[in-house]
Amino acid sequence: MKTVHVQFESSRELLNVYWGFLEDGGLFLDEQAGQGLQESDTILVEVGIATLKKKFLLEARVVRREAGRTVVAFQKDQGQDLLLNAAWADSHDVPQRKHRRFRAAADVRYGASGGPTDTIGHLVGVSHGGCCMRGVSMLPSGSRVSLLMSGAEVSGQVRWATSAGEMGIEFSSTNVPIHLLVAEPFAQL
Repeated sequence: MKTVHVQFESSRELLNVYWGFLEDGGLFLDEQAGQGLQESDTILVEVGIATLKKKFLLEARVVRREAGRTVVAFQKDQGQDLLLNAAWADSHDVPQRKHRRFRAAADVRYGASGGPTDTIGHLVGVSHGGCCMRGVSMLPSGSRVSLLMSGAEVSGQVRWATSAGEMGIEFSSTNVPIHLLVAEPFAQL
């Protein structure tokens, strides 16, 4: 299997050529990187990001060749979520995620620590380290929060909140039974 080496000076450069419309993501390769490739070729793509000083090796399939560029689609479960998380974190100057995220679809009750957990929110994503949820009442960043999730009480801290009604919560413990919360068996987000 042929290996194609692609080097980006920054994460923003990589994010500009990432193709998220494919089920498992992909990249637009320039003419030089795509040279000699044919549609339906299976290849290994070694993606380097200079600002991170990291390389990611992903299996991909060539899905399109057109004037001056090649589109490759990543195969399922190749770690593309780690690539995207690292690139996004680097481009937004925030710490890289420590845990893989999974889609979640569960209602949870939450509230400020020490208070009632009577506000209902909806989980969007969950990992061993935290969750993303939507709700009508957002707590400000830095707030301590208690959640009732699948019968378990979980404590954490709000790390970010948006005006669109989403907030990210970092769990105080990594013993949260996330397998009870995922929408489909460990479908990666």
